[in-house]
Amino acid sequence: MNVNDTVIVVLLAIIVILIFSSPIFIIIFNANAENRRNNRKPKIEQMGHVVDKRTLSISETMSDFYLTIQFADQQRVEAKVPSEQYGLIIVGDRVKYTSQGTRQTVERML
Repeated sequence: MNVNDTVIVVLLAIIVILIFSSPIFIIIFNANAENRRNNRKPKIEQMGHVVDKRTLSISETMSDFYLTIQFADQQRVEAKVPSEQYGLIIVGDRVKYTSQGTRQTVERML
């Protein structure tokens, strides 16, 4: 193997590494960009009550959990919540809904 062959092998190895690692860098960059956009948005907190609950089965072992929250002005929003929180909240509970960009949190109020 001469020097030219070695250079070609090294360049091909670098190209393969870049091709397979670029999706990882894109995912990290997009998550970071979304986080920065969210941080620039105003944080909105509203009190409301739960009017409905639903689940969405993704597969036999995975589900997403949603609460429909209605505010004093009769507007409604659907919020995705963790399964642990979904099990503790019932229809009629008062909640504090917080949103900032694409982030949402729901806190049960006693």
